[in-house]
Amino acid sequence: MIWLLGAIAAAGVVAYWTFCSRESTRLLVKASDLIVSMAEDPDTSDEEMQSIYAAYRMAQYWVFLPLMAILSPLITFVMVVIRNESLYKSERSKKYQEAMDMIVTMSFVRNPLTAVFCFTVISLSGLISMLIAVFSRKVFSQPSYSGIFSAVSIEAAHRGVGSQLGRS
Repeated sequence: MIWLLGAIAAAGVVAYWTFCSRESTRLLVKASDLIVSMAEDPDTSDEEMQSIYAAYRMAQYWVFLPLMAILSPLITFVMVVIRNESLYKSERSKKYQEAMDMIVTMSFVRNPLTAVFCFTVISLSGLISMLIAVFSRKVFSQPSYSGIFSAVSIEAAHRGVGSQLGRS
C-alpha cells in the first residue's frame, strides 16, 4: 500500500514538473519573440536591448528568483528612497515593459513554489522600504517586480552579461 502511495506521489511530481516546464517553454518562446521584435525596432536603445537580454538570460536559471529575493531589500530601498535614476526608469518603451513582464511571468511559471516564497520576500522588502520612505518623506517611486528585475538586468548588462547580444 505504501509503494502505491509513493508511486502516486512520484507521478504527481513528474506531472507537476512537466506542466511547469511546458508552460514556461511556451512563455519563453513568447518572450524571445518579443525580444526579436525589439531588436528589429530601430527605436529601441542599446541599453534597453542589453538589459532585456540580460534579464532573459538570467531568468532561465533557477537561482534567478532567490537572487532577486536576496537583492530586493537593497534594490527597493534605492528605488524608493534614494531614487537612483540609472537603476530604474519608468519611461521604458512599451515593448520593453511587455518583454520584462513576460520574463517575470516565465520565471514564476518555471518554479512556482520557489517563486511564491521569493515574491513574498520581495513584496515584504518593498513594503518595508515604502514604510521607511513614507516616514522619512522621501517617496519617489513605487517598486514593482518588473522594475526590480529591470534594475538588476540593467546593472548586469553594464557588467557584461548582456554583451553577447551581437546586435547589428
